Amino acid sequence: MRIKDRLLEWSKKYKFTDNLVRNYGMRTIVFTIGSFAISVAYGAYNFTLSALERSIWYGVIAGYYILLAFMRGGVVFYHRKKRKHEKIGKFDNEEAKQIKKYRDCGALLIVMTFALSLAVLQMVADGKTFSHRGYAIYASAAYTTYKVTMSIIHIVKAKKQTDMTVQAIRNINLADAMVSLLTLQASMLHSFGDSDKSDFASKMNTVTGAIVCALVFALGIFMVVKSKKLLDCVSEIPQESNNLDKDSEKEIL
Repeated sequence: MRIKDRLLEWSKKYKFTDNLVRNYGMRTIVFTIGSFAISVAYGAYNFTLSALERSIWYGVIAGYYILLAFMRGGVVFYHRKKRKHEKIGKFDNEEAKQIKKYRDCGALLIVMTFALSLAVLQMVADGKTFSHRGYAIYASAAYTTYKVTMSIIHIVKAKKQTDMTVQAIRNINLADAMVSLLTLQASMLHSFGDSDKSDFASKMNTVTGAIVCALVFALGIFMVVKSKKLLDCVSEIPQESNNLDKDSEKEIL
């Protein structure tokens, strides 16, 4: 506890670290910068492998990480632009912009489902799969467990946030965690499975892949539908206020 208290005291000395500790939304966006960089790196790595080996498999995986990077980067750049507008006192319906960004992320999750479907088909049809050498698979299992657990925890926390871009990031992380479960299962079946059980591994990967694709697709649909309802509510507010203004003018006259 002493170390934690000292870190909290130290964070209060600087405005950035103090906001980082106290502001959940800001913390989410700052950490997303790291996730964005990782997605770009993995996308570039798999794209390079796809070009060198002329592999559709690596090309599909590269497309998946590029979409992740595009979604996360879009939210990060939105907040960067928002900060610039705040400095000059320019506020132009930020609530609607956040909802639209949330909607765009949902639409991209739907698109990402098709990339995942292609990856699953390649994995089942051609025997392509994720693999880890040596003890790396245990590290991957521990990291995936942590990733899934934290994504669920943060989904619950994000519901309390009014900033829809924070909720969008947490939904993206949940989708990413579900895909990590698929890759972990595929790598474990490949590493520990027997050659005579290849049919079992293929069936398991097919079932899990279909479930993950369905969940990601459903999450994207949910975000698009929710954003439409929220945008309708936002667009109705000015109209209601205008009607009130007209009624008050009539009363005065």
